[in-house]
Amino acid sequence: SNDESHARNEDFWHLDMILLDAHRTVDVQQVADVAFAKEITPLYTKYRAMPLSHFAQVSYNDFRMTIPATFTNFDKEYRKLKFYFSVKKKHTGDVLTYSTYETDMPPQITVTERDILTDFDVDFYDFIAQDTANYKKGEYEFQYYYNDINNALNSQYRWNDTCRTLLTLENYYAYDDGTPEAGYGLRDAPMGKVAFKYDILQPDTLTSVAMYFNPTMESATTFNLCIWADNNGVPGELLYYATSEEQQYEDGLYQFVRYPINPENIVSGAENLIVGKTFFVGWEQPNDVLLNVGMDLNTELHNTLYYNVGFQWELSSQTGALLIRPTFRDSDNNTSIAQPNNSISIYPTIARSFIQVEPSSQVASVCLYTMQGLKLTESTSSILSVESLPSAWYVAVITTIDGRKEISKFFVAPQK
Repeated sequence: SNDESHARNEDFWHLDMILLDAHRTVDVQQVADVAFAKEITPLYTKYRAMPLSHFAQVSYNDFRMTIPATFTNFDKEYRKLKFYFSVKKKHTGDVLTYSTYETDMPPQITVTERDILTDFDVDFYDFIAQDTANYKKGEYEFQYYYNDINNALNSQYRWNDTCRTLLTLENYYAYDDGTPEAGYGLRDAPMGKVAFKYDILQPDTLTSVAMYFNPTMESATTFNLCIWADNNGVPGELLYYATSEEQQYEDGLYQFVRYPINPENIVSGAENLIVGKTFFVGWEQPNDVLLNVGMDLNTELHNTLYYNVGFQWELSSQTGALLIRPTFRDSDNNTSIAQPNNSISIYPTIARSFIQVEPSSQVASVCLYTMQGLKLTESTSSILSVESLPSAWYVAVITTIDGRKEISKFFVAPQK
């Protein structure tokens, strides 16, 4: 491109499979293999990442439990496949695995099948939710894979028998998958504005904005970082305005640059920038230079990207996700409650009907509170019913028989 702010490396090609096979003649065209032909879509389709402290607002029903999968049989023979689904905690190594269905796949054909996980009692919600009390970050790899029943020894192609998709629980939201297939910006628009809409699960304090810029020949320019409130689906009141932010790049592939929220740039003069469940994050460009913010084309979004090159906001025709990620307080910042003492324990930490305090012989009383400090109930029993409580985090203050007070958190899961 003659535009230095657009000229960059692009149109990368990936050779998916190359077969090097000694002494193979030209008349042997078949490969004794079945391979996935497309990625599977995420099971939680709204975000690729979210703050761990917001996961309590996600229910079991928010996960898609049907997996459409496309795969190709390169062989000239029928292949019998046995499918599996697993969730792996990359931060601990723990794995939850389920066996699903079997199929006989005809030779030399590409097919798409739909695996309905609920038919095989797949339930991984509690497996994820229990981490919110114990970690500040969790990364979960959903794996969908198969074994070739008739060709157990054919392990050389096993690498293409698995599809993976990730869900990250940390302290930021992301619609994007972290890989930019394109770039987005405004041309011929000095003082033009771009706003990317976020619908989050609960209001929170915004601490920074992470952005990824595609490296170009025009390697550095400035922009004004902006955050707007929602006004009936379009950007409204300006909440944050940081001028002369520098376009920056980190070493390594697809590494985001983090722009901290400076209280001096909060328009209201408040010390913290608290955003509602809907807000817009983006930029104003002082100069006629395309910023070339990374865009993930594999994530299709509608009614989220707006631009303003005059006096009103317009909906962009682009349906990808900008590589812009709002970052919030750490996952344990919603409460000042002390960490629990291990001498008294509560189980299950993910409860639906009851919680039990152990050892029961040490319990004098148990008080239950909301995370906001509202007292709910008090009992002298070591077993308390919680099935009438809404799904959320709660705090148990346990008074022992020797007068000590110990504190534990637990989560009430949605009723099935």
